[in-house]
Amino acid sequence: MKKIISFIIAGFMLFAFAACTQQNDGKDNAGATTPEQETGSEIEETNEKFDQTSILGGYQLAESIEITEDIQAIFDKAIAKTTFAPGECVPVALIAKQVVAGMNYQIFTRFVPPLKGAPANFFNLIIYADLQGDATVTDLIESSFQVPDFMADPVPGGWTYDVAPAVTDEVKDAFAKISEADEEKEYTPIALIGEQVVAGMNYCVLCQVADIKSNSLPILQIIIVYSALDGHAEITDVYDFLEGTPSES
Repeated sequence: MKKIISFIIAGFMLFAFAACTQQNDGKDNAGATTPEQETGSEIEETNEKFDQTSILGGYQLAESIEITEDIQAIFDKAIAKTTFAPGECVPVALIAKQVVAGMNYQIFTRFVPPLKGAPANFFNLIIYADLQGDATVTDLIESSFQVPDFMADPVPGGWTYDVAPAVTDEVKDAFAKISEADEEKEYTPIALIGEQVVAGMNYCVLCQVADIKSNSLPILQIIIVYSALDGHAEITDVYDFLEGTPSES
């Protein structure tokens, strides 16, 4: 039965995105990247340290993840061109921006199908807003992370996913400890997706992850972190975005 439900949901999402892509035919500048002028700080940056504000594809991390009225309006305009029903797609956090002939936005989005028992999926939704105020979905990058039966009543001791997405000091401290202990990677938490009270806390977090040794540019992952009562913190699960990094959108 679960395989049948997953097949139905996958087909529904592919159909929805196909309709969105048809709407975007003829947009000349939606996916084009305009080279930005280098600033003095960028010129002085050395290869020993990655730029924590940058992710692949020329995007800059948003100064605030808040879904403002303006971002919500852009999101609504773009979603209105797809076959998603109202309320199925919920913008959780603004990830990054890219200046083009207009603006590209990466918006972390939760998709909850109107089917009892179906899982909630999470996406990095790429939206292009042109200079005339129109907006279109240009890519839908799915995460391997899912929440089974998102619409079910909360279970005592279970995960809570309706938390505020702002990263708390506790989450920042947990990732600071993990980064300090990991000589190969550095983690920048972006948005809090969910949390669970255990003997300590479990956190589900959207993160930017950089490989320090290779000096490659950071990628996005959804990471489950356990923070113990004694202050110890460790990663227990990692979920990738299925189509690779945002630069491949």
